[in-house]
Amino acid sequence: MHHRALASDVTFRDVLIAVDTFYAEVAHSTVAVGAHLVNDVSGGEFDPDMHAEVCLLYRIRIRNN
Repeated sequence: MHHRALASDVTFRDVLIAVDTFYAEVAHSTVAVGAHLVNDVSGGEFDPDMHAEVCLLYRIRIRNN
């Protein structure tokens, strides 16, 4: 199934969709079309943009104390 169908396919309406990736660009594009969760097995270490991207996607603010 093409990833663009996730957001509109009624088959997946009540299904939580998680994406395993360590690329910020993949996280962004899959959440944009309907994925709910991003799992990064590198903990944000492989792609230096991952932490910032996930914060933007889920509207998370990080404070530096």
